[in-house]
Amino acid sequence: MQTAWLGRAAVVMLAACSFGESRVLVLDGPAKVSTDHLGPVEGPSALLSDGSVPEGVTWRVEPDRIATVQDGVVNALAPGEATVTAGWQGQEIQWTLVVDPRISLRLVRPPGQLEVGKRQPLHLEARMGEQIVDPGKVVWTSSAPEVLTVTEAGEVKAVAPGTSYVIATRGSSEAMAEIQVIEAP
Repeated sequence: MQTAWLGRAAVVMLAACSFGESRVLVLDGPAKVSTDHLGPVEGPSALLSDGSVPEGVTWRVEPDRIATVQDGVVNALAPGEATVTAGWQGQEIQWTLVVDPRISLRLVRPPGQLEVGKRQPLHLEARMGEQIVDPGKVVWTSSAPEVLTVTEAGEVKAVAPGTSYVIATRGSSEAMAEIQVIEAP
């Protein structure tokens, strides 16, 4: 009789342990990932609390204009911030992707010379890799405003004879051109 009771107790204890164990989806890595390039991004993975890899995890990214996910691989598409969500058996975990690619700036055909009193808009090209993009907020400065001024929109005005460097800056990127101001003939 004692053996039968021990057998039933073992079955009840085994059942209790099996039902008491819950496998929770957890993030294996940082909750925020930053990248300075477009393309594949190595982010955290989804694991179960017991350390095993769950099968059938679904992934999504919002907004999908910033990044997409296919076959578990996240691809950065554009600058911005996105939320990457993994789902498994009604559970979800999330991490944040910040895409801040380096943009290179270039002044397109700046004038080498400009006559006193003349104005000219400067044209700026911004690129992320090979892709031409909107440069966003650019800060324009002149190294010698007594010679050449520049507006917030990038238009230069020749003030007095001399040489000035015009600099366009966005974040850590900049483009520069030397412009000589001459007297009108």
